[in-house]
Amino acid sequence: YTATRMALQVDAWNGRVVTMEMDPVNATIARNHVEMAGLSHAVTVQLGHSDDAVQMVLDKFGPGSVDMVFMDQRGTAFHDDLRNLEQLNLMAENAVVIADNVLKPGAPYHVWRISTLPHYATDIIDLREFGSAPVEDWMTVSWVRRGPSFGQLPAEVRQLNELARESDRFRLKAMATSMKDLVGDPLDDFAKKFTLEFIELGIRTSMYVRTDIIDGCAVSRLVRLAPGESPPVWAGEDPRDEIQGGQWRGVVG
Repeated sequence: YTATRMALQVDAWNGRVVTMEMDPVNATIARNHVEMAGLSHAVTVQLGHSDDAVQMVLDKFGPGSVDMVFMDQRGTAFHDDLRNLEQLNLMAENAVVIADNVLKPGAPYHVWRISTLPHYATDIIDLREFGSAPVEDWMTVSWVRRGPSFGQLPAEVRQLNELARESDRFRLKAMATSMKDLVGDPLDDFAKKFTLEFIELGIRTSMYVRTDIIDGCAVSRLVRLAPGESPPVWAGEDPRDEIQGGQWRGVVG
């Protein structure tokens, strides 16, 4: 689904999307989905582990060929996968890196790396999980520039290790059921601990997604937080609940 939506945007300027999938069944479903959308010329569903698939992208498209990276795999591997892309010199100058599920189930090493190494300019965005408004999550958006820290490791912070272990435990539980089934304790307690740990390290969310109903349409936009400001607490209602399909749009800028 994500690869298809991206391809709809980049196909106009002959852009290409390469999506990586380890599971052969999921890869087959993805390829059929892309084919039905008429986008097989713009999307490659690469079967295999990212370590192997990334090298294939480099061999086919060359250094500096990747303008955007979207990461939605195991969050505790984001930082290693991103560093690998840098060391392979695969990303273009000022490439954009977007990571999902950064708070739940969590990507603590990634948040620390992109927030502390100077070759990143990063926003951490607070938002509600798609299809499950009670679930708070974060996404990160980073602009990558080359510099002395490019491809390097950040300073080690020991308290991130426990967060990473808990993140992996929640991810395994979510894979066995769904993230919706984990709403409430102890996931909320973990998210609160995650947030407070990073506040102590000087790292906070910088934006949040606000959704309003305007003329019967759900309109979502990014809102910049002031330094030290926290995103609004969820009021217990989703304004999109009464909206019919298709009555939604995002505002950029």
